[in-house]
Amino acid sequence: MKEIQIKRVALYARVSTVEQAEHGYSIEAQKEAVMEECERRGYKLTGEYVDAGISGKAMNNRPALQQLLADFNKDKFDAVMAWNQSRLSRNAKDYLEIWDKAKKHSIKIICMDSPNEGDTPTDELLNNVKAILNQFERETIVRNVKLGQSQRAQQGLHNGGRALGYKAMHVASQDKKKLVIVESEAVIIKRIFNLYCEGRGLGYIANFLNKSGYRTVRGNTFSYCSIREILDNPLYKGYIRYGRYENWSEKRRKGKNSHPILVKGQHEAIVTEELWNKAALLRMGKSGKTARVYDSDNLLSSILKCPACGSPMVVVRSRYKLKNGTKRVNRYYTCSRFKNKGSVACKPNTVRADKAEKAVMDKIASFLSEEKVVKMVLAKTKQKIEAKSSGKREELKSIEERLSDVLNKKRKLLDLYTEDKIDKSLLDERILKLATEETELTNRKTVLEAEVGVPVIQPTMEYVEKVLSNFQDIMAKTSREQKILLLRLMISKITVKDRHVDKIYLNLGGKLKRHITKASTSCDAGNEAEVYQDYILELTV
Repeated sequence: MKEIQIKRVALYARVSTVEQAEHGYSIEAQKEAVMEECERRGYKLTGEYVDAGISGKAMNNRPALQQLLADFNKDKFDAVMAWNQSRLSRNAKDYLEIWDKAKKHSIKIICMDSPNEGDTPTDELLNNVKAILNQFERETIVRNVKLGQSQRAQQGLHNGGRALGYKAMHVASQDKKKLVIVESEAVIIKRIFNLYCEGRGLGYIANFLNKSGYRTVRGNTFSYCSIREILDNPLYKGYIRYGRYENWSEKRRKGKNSHPILVKGQHEAIVTEELWNKAALLRMGKSGKTARVYDSDNLLSSILKCPACGSPMVVVRSRYKLKNGTKRVNRYYTCSRFKNKGSVACKPNTVRADKAEKAVMDKIASFLSEEKVVKMVLAKTKQKIEAKSSGKREELKSIEERLSDVLNKKRKLLDLYTEDKIDKSLLDERILKLATEETELTNRKTVLEAEVGVPVIQPTMEYVEKVLSNFQDIMAKTSREQKILLLRLMISKITVKDRHVDKIYLNLGGKLKRHITKASTSCDAGNEAEVYQDYILELTV
């Protein structure tokens, strides 16, 4: 790695909630330390990237770090400075990835806790070792926190955050916090359990509570999911549950623990154990039914939008029996907010699913076959081809000018050497630098000349019609799962009016282009597809 001349520095700071509480690694303290160090070294601070209240376990969930990495190739700074190496990452693999990306863009990583800022193999080794030690420290902290929480749970003490119906009160004599009942909220909990045991569904209960003016602990309206979580929580019968999930941040729903801690708590129950167990048996009975997975049947879920609130519409089913005894099921799209929270949130705004799906497919097919659409696509395709070709010609012209400038500089250097105004070592150094630049420019010039020299083939009306009809063929022949994927990639949203499909907003670009390109290999669009497809399918209409 070549020596980096540092003038501009970007600051990165991060703190997790636990670290700030326990160690005082405040954002302001980090920023102050970095700014003082920049001033001492004579660096100009040109940017700040701050992730507050975020763990250093992984890079993906840190927006400021992601922006920092994205700015590596924008020539905004020469180096990144952090108060501590662990601020950049407590994961050794992630830190090495950051280091590698910085190295590729000739950006230096400076950590104030590390004296190893050089670019020698030894410096790199020491930084790698420190990254491993930071990961070990993080894992140790996590393990100690979990151990402490496990011990509290086994003592019957609550580890979680605020739960509806309770608040944590400090007990001075015991130097600990204990849950006490909030009577105004306990009324809601009792109502939920009683309604459910009376045979009311989760959606009904959520709607009832919302209409009655009740709200969650965070002040939001109740939903299907929030009611379910309350019914499933043994906290309300006086028990403490801990460790329901293992590595939840990584495994999500696959990380359920079959043997969590469940002990009698030191808090007072809101509902009787008998009532809680009755609700649990009812829940088990309902969940024990054969699971009905319908998501794959619904072409327009998430892209069909409620006309009242704009929320995605989801499928519900209506079952009925004909006079001859035959059972029928009709599918409808309805507002997800209504389904989840009831009429206090929105209206159903129901649309027959089969009619909506047919209307969408017919409208898309009709749209793509219109002559004006074909002409528009053709015109924009030609514009894109010409713009790309023009861009290459402009780049070629610029390279030729730069090459001429390099040759002039070489002549001037030789003149200076002849006049004994520079010595041989300086001449060699500068000539070598110019020669390297000349080689790079010449290679790029050769490539561009070859590309510019190829005659530009303009697409025809017939070809555009062929590509668009090919898309329809793909939709007709593909599996239902692939059809759903293509529709969701193709359609940004669909609006509804008077229980019918109103407008369809299409987006023929990005990910859709790649899927169509892949699928069309079995539908032979001809050799011309390789020339034009990139242009045509990137259009937004």
